[in-house]
Amino acid sequence: MISKKIKEALKLFDNDDVNEVVVDANDVIIKITKKDGATNVKSSLHHFIVHSPMVGVVYLKDNHGKALIRENEKVAQDAVICIIESLKIQHDVFCEHDGIVEEIYVKDHELVEYHQPLIKIRRC
Repeated sequence: MISKKIKEALKLFDNDDVNEVVVDANDVIIKITKKDGATNVKSSLHHFIVHSPMVGVVYLKDNHGKALIRENEKVAQDAVICIIESLKIQHDVFCEHDGIVEEIYVKDHELVEYHQPLIKIRRC
């Protein structure tokens, strides 16, 4: 019952106009608020947005300190473009299409939320 209410609330939360959702069920109150400055960036025909698949810490460099991506550089489909560490496990985030990195919305070692926009890539 509670999980159903939470799922419904999260669907509402994706709406551009909604900045806060409160779920009240069985003496449990859950409040979800969008981070200040959070933007609902959407993909288009000419570019796509890579979103965080989970809550965690984003890494824009590999284990040797080399940048995985840079703005205005080409990236290949299936290339690792960043790493999200969650629960001490590192998860590679792959590029969906060939493209050129237009904008990086996050900084290295920044805490990211689920579905937060990370990188904007122009399709090639």
